[in-house]
Amino acid sequence: MALSLFGQAVPGNAVPEMFVFDVDFTLWPLWCDTHVSPPFRLCDKSKQVVDSGNRKIQLYPEVPQILLSLANTGIKIGFASRTEEPKWMEKIAKLMHIGDNKTLWDMADYRQIYPGSKISHFKELSKQSGIPCDKMVFFDDEVRNSEVQKLGRYICALPGRDVCQAAARGDQAVQQNQNDFK
Repeated sequence: MALSLFGQAVPGNAVPEMFVFDVDFTLWPLWCDTHVSPPFRLCDKSKQVVDSGNRKIQLYPEVPQILLSLANTGIKIGFASRTEEPKWMEKIAKLMHIGDNKTLWDMADYRQIYPGSKISHFKELSKQSGIPCDKMVFFDDEVRNSEVQKLGRYICALPGRDVCQAAARGDQAVQQNQNDFK
């Protein structure tokens, strides 16, 4: 029986157990450690997250649909970021609402957010979740993070709008992307 992700059927044997997302320039169009400054707050009227300079911080438009669709299927969601300001990312993500009762922070079942190698992030995600790295698919905008190929699956999506298409293709795109980075 096929699972439906983002309106597309995915064969049961091709469904990853965890979708892992980088955050900066993958879920939102900025680096939270250089493009915005604390304090961060939620504007009462617009429900937008803003920084100290009143700059809006928002997700790419497709991201809420992606995360809510994954959550509804029971597929685990992970965040892996090498930001230099993990507390800033956490604060922004806790202010950013997705759906009625969840924040961006709440959407992730597992998080590895600290400076360092994505290899370390993935090993820790696997340890926390009990899901082998080769049962995870990774979405990121930076080619340098393709190092996680050594641990199993990998997918590299272009920032923002292409994440939705890549997430919907899931494993179908993994082989193609792995070949692109060899």
